Amino acid sequence: MSADSSPPMLDVAVIGAGLCGLRLAELLQAGSPRIAVYEARERVGGRVLTATDGGLDLGPTWYWPRTQPRITRLVAELGLRSFAQHDDGRILRLDDPNRAPQTVSVPELHGDAQRISGGMAQLTGALAARLQGDIIHLGHRLLAVRRHTDHVELLLRHGDARITLPARRLVLALPPRLVDET
Repeated sequence: MSADSSPPMLDVAVIGAGLCGLRLAELLQAGSPRIAVYEARERVGGRVLTATDGGLDLGPTWYWPRTQPRITRLVAELGLRSFAQHDDGRILRLDDPNRAPQTVSVPELHGDAQRISGGMAQLTGALAARLQGDIIHLGHRLLAVRRHTDHVELLLRHGDARITLPARRLVLALPPRLVDET
């Protein structure tokens, strides 16, 4: 789609295909508005990234059912398996780089921390799989937002192409640091 064509008006454009953007898109699609999710990276997940072997989370690793009931419900709703983080109450502390680390006892270091089987990317992958049709657009970097009276206009880059899209509403599901850079 070039800047010269007239794309249909989106009801909601979501910038960011991390946990927040994907969950929002999933909830919005139930109301059947015309929605789209745009992600600058070539993958979903945002700061959630699990190494391909499924065992090493490079972003968020744990969630705590006692203090994070929404994530706990979402994990259950998506049918994901979780397990308790191994915690024997000991850590290694290195105070002096010229000496060997000391073993220190820290009872309940991880509290009731849980991990998702296969890594946290299972969470964002399961959410993305629930989105119907062609909602997710990877490799689309937001360059600018222009406000109009009744809508916004998004300027995106996809490869070498610049795309202009109108939307009634815009959600920036991005870390604040990235919003400042936009």
